[in-house]
Amino acid sequence: MRRKLNAGLLVLAIIVLLLSSITKRSSAAVTTMTLADFPVSWQRTWYHYDDNGAYDTVTFKTHQFRAVERQSGTTYQHRLQVHQRVLGLNPSQLVRHPTWAVARQRVMSGVNWLNVRSWNQLLGTGWDFKVSQQRLMGQSVTILSQTSSCGTWAYEHYFTSQQLARRYHDMHFPGEVYGTSY
Repeated sequence: MRRKLNAGLLVLAIIVLLLSSITKRSSAAVTTMTLADFPVSWQRTWYHYDDNGAYDTVTFKTHQFRAVERQSGTTYQHRLQVHQRVLGLNPSQLVRHPTWAVARQRVMSGVNWLNVRSWNQLLGTGWDFKVSQQRLMGQSVTILSQTSSCGTWAYEHYFTSQQLARRYHDMHFPGEVYGTSY
């Protein structure tokens, strides 16, 4: 009787171990990943015109993000290659990749935003963008809005051409919440 009890407990232990390993594998498969590439509809160069006669640009390609920003007479250029990784990893514990980025889509205040940040960025917000359709002169125009990630207010709009950017650079769209531009 005792042998049957021990054999039964052994079989039960094996079953529990097998079930726990299956559960671990299935939960690992559900791990949230960053994007492998940028959405096709975003892949182009977007233009923002400032009052000093210069254009800031944001360019999305399949695996590349590039931003050229001008602030107080200084030009900042960022060029990053998007790579996919598990979202919850601690970036400071990953191998250093100064030219790599991660991108993820998230919902803020009910709106879909795309967040881009450097691969090893632990602090700070990165860049947050959204694409929307707006009415300009009776036509539907696609625009890219940028926020600081500290909130969901737009502080710059980017357009699909330099002409649109110059013409509508100070346009405020209905329903949009605005912060101050830097």
